[in-house]
Amino acid sequence: MARNLKRQPWNPFSYLDRKAKHLPKNVLVGLLFFIAAITALNSEKQRMDLRTLGMQAQVKADQETIYKWEQLAQERPDYRDGWIQLAVAYYKSSDKEKALWALQKAKEIDPNNETLLKIEKLWGN
Repeated sequence: MARNLKRQPWNPFSYLDRKAKHLPKNVLVGLLFFIAAITALNSEKQRMDLRTLGMQAQVKADQETIYKWEQLAQERPDYRDGWIQLAVAYYKSSDKEKALWALQKAKEIDPNNETLLKIEKLWGN
């Protein structure tokens, strides 16, 4: 009696399929930890990239603000509040020398202004 066996096509992964059933659990756990670590590193890199982009956008916004207040101070040199805003923008961009200069310009216009006195006190002048 001849059996009617259907011939299976050759599967190059059949050896791996048989071995995968016998992989030690510690190898599988290690592989899972490796994948989790790679995913965590990738998400941290994305967070750092976004933070860097945010800082770059903030610096650009600060530079644009400074430029606008500088233009206004040139157009209206007697506008005290423009000089105060320019001083604050310089101070935020860590240019304390220019901030003090702009603050002095505002003080020349209105030496008894309460806002100027508060800013000087806050900045320690």
